[in-house]
Amino acid sequence: MVWSHWSIRHSHFKNGNGEIFTLSPWPIHNYQQWTKRPDPQDYVFT
Repeated sequence: MVWSHWSIRHSHFKNGNGEIFTLSPWPIHNYQQWTKRPDPQDYVFT
């Protein structure tokens, strides 16, 4: 949401036309769902 704020005209994520881009190979809504509740069983804790 910060990147889309009206006061931000140009940044690393927002081009001069006001379009927002991220460097992600996945759609952002998929990534959000995957990271919302991580499953500890998917990780190795040392």
